[in-house]
Amino acid sequence: MVSKKQILEELERVNSRVGQLEQTCRMQAERCDEKIGKLEEQDAQLGQKYGEEICKLEERLGQKCKEETSRLEEQADQKYGGGIDKLEAAVFQLEASIAAIRQEISRGEMDQDSKKAAMLYAYRYLLDREPERPEIVEGNQLGWKELRANFMNSPEYKSLQSYDMVQQYEGPYFSLNVEGITYFYERQDKVIPHYMMGSGRNWSGDDIDNFIGLADRVYYQGKAPQSGIFLDIGGNIGTTSIYCKMKLKKAFRFIAFEPYSICAKLLRCNAEINGIGPEFQVEQIALSDQVREKAALRVNSMENQGGNSLITGSKEDADEIVATTTLDQYLKEHNIAQSEIKYIWIDVEGHEYEVLKGSRSLYQSHKIPTCIEFNQDRYHASGNYEEMIAMLEEYFDSFAISAQVTEGNETFRPISEVKLLWEELNHEPCDLILL
Repeated sequence: MVSKKQILEELERVNSRVGQLEQTCRMQAERCDEKIGKLEEQDAQLGQKYGEEICKLEERLGQKCKEETSRLEEQADQKYGGGIDKLEAAVFQLEASIAAIRQEISRGEMDQDSKKAAMLYAYRYLLDREPERPEIVEGNQLGWKELRANFMNSPEYKSLQSYDMVQQYEGPYFSLNVEGITYFYERQDKVIPHYMMGSGRNWSGDDIDNFIGLADRVYYQGKAPQSGIFLDIGGNIGTTSIYCKMKLKKAFRFIAFEPYSICAKLLRCNAEINGIGPEFQVEQIALSDQVREKAALRVNSMENQGGNSLITGSKEDADEIVATTTLDQYLKEHNIAQSEIKYIWIDVEGHEYEVLKGSRSLYQSHKIPTCIEFNQDRYHASGNYEEMIAMLEEYFDSFAISAQVTEGNETFRPISEVKLLWEELNHEPCDLILL
């Protein structure tokens, strides 16, 4: 049994130990306080130094920005030389000229250029069409008041006001002459005819010149064929085949395929009116990848009859029912030797894949210079893009973009790069020259 004395002795030892621990803790606490004080002092010093550095950096950055701004302003002034001031002056002068022309119109006092503008204005805004011939505009001697009175008293204008133009106007067709070629076109067709009327140039003239020029120089190596057959697939009213026959390949035989009855009729008429002989043939049939007696043709817009296309939907959705065949079958049925085909032009509003697919025998046995409207967005939409690319790589070796050729870049690229055009052209279509 533990005695009371032993217990007291043990308590005394414990109290002594506790005292020692308390003294040790106080000493450690004092040292910690001392360290904390030093750290706080160092932190204050660092904060002051950091703040000074920030101020210096901000000052240097501000000075650098001022110097750079001043340099750029000086360069801009040297480069443009007050161009903005000149532009503002030109705008002011233009506004003054417009005001003067308006005054001339109101007074009936117009110079010859203003009278030309008045004639165009009368046709476009009173009759909603272009003049039949450029001479009408060039030879006008009337002021606006006389023109307005004459036009508003004309049967055509009165028919327009009655909303019965088509029934009352005896002639549904107009004509124009551009670069020495006469084209008849349907009154409602405005895109291609209006371009030619406004520009005085043949539709796609640059593309046709680029195609024939490069094919003769690059593919035929300067020894252009003197005879043969040119195929125009998607002939419309003849702006490609007639232009090429009259301007570039006079000795060639031309076969133009145009399924739409109105355009085929106008194409024959235009060939006849321009004195083109029997070496020009119009086939009212659509080329595709199948032979069909009845296929659906959609007239996308009466105002752009160059935009008509075959459709795969119901015949109830069609504007016209047409026959189709393949190019391979057509050549076989008409006993046309594949070697006679020297140039092919394909513009069929997204149906190019089917046309090329139906021409496999021809392209597998012959390399033929071809120009196509490359509607890559439509191939993607129809699910034929990959197959179209594979077919181009099978049929051809190289390509050039006609628009770039017009700008002076006649570089031909390997056909394997044609797939890069999807990103390069931001999914937009283009005209390709394929060799």
